[in-house]
Amino acid sequence: MAQAVKYDVCSQGNSAEEAKRNLTEALTLAQQDPACRQFLSPTEKSKQQSGNKSTFRQVRFLLEEAGFDEVKQLGDHAKFIKRENNEVRCAILPHYRELAASTVACILRQAGLSEN
Repeated sequence: MAQAVKYDVCSQGNSAEEAKRNLTEALTLAQQDPACRQFLSPTEKSKQQSGNKSTFRQVRFLLEEAGFDEVKQLGDHAKFIKRENNEVRCAILPHYRELAASTVACILRQAGLSEN
């Protein structure tokens, strides 16, 4: 997993180089939208979660059930937005068959959802 701790954006890859490229792609996707830029403020580093891997479909389902809509895709990353009242939440989801638990934890934090 690769994570921009300062911005709480993450991705993953099969090698360190691929993870870094994918993280750059995820940050680029998030920065293209003013609604996402507001969540790109510095955050405290959160602890890494361990456990079973999840799939893109499982996490997408969780986001959609919570009211998120997929609004854009760039490379292997999809951007999900939820607008509610005056609040806009943004989550960047890597489109991989398996997602590490720490990647899923990061995505759920972006979305403001519980990990349970």
